[in-house]
Amino acid sequence: FEEVLQGFPPRGEHGRPWLLGISACPAPSCSELHGAYQRYNALVRELEQVESRFRYLDCWEVFREPEAKAFIEDGQHLSVVGYAFWEEQVKALLRRGPQEPAVES
Repeated sequence: FEEVLQGFPPRGEHGRPWLLGISACPAPSCSELHGAYQRYNALVRELEQVESRFRYLDCWEVFREPEAKAFIEDGQHLSVVGYAFWEEQVKALLRRGPQEPAVES
């Protein structure tokens, strides 16, 4: 990660962060991997605490809810609804200042 960061300027235009990490999604078809996904998400979330140029977007809880209809029938790929939510969250994060939380409820 440190090597990747060295290739980026300290801040983007308007002081916004340059890097965005998005959580692994809890795809129903990969339920046996959910524990590993949550460990990965925790590690990526920690980067936000130590690197000012990094923001983490956690979609796990919303995508986990069945009524969210975030996945298509195969249980692995995001649906139109899932992608629309994802897009909304990324846009909201980019509009906010760099010191504000990455997740909107």
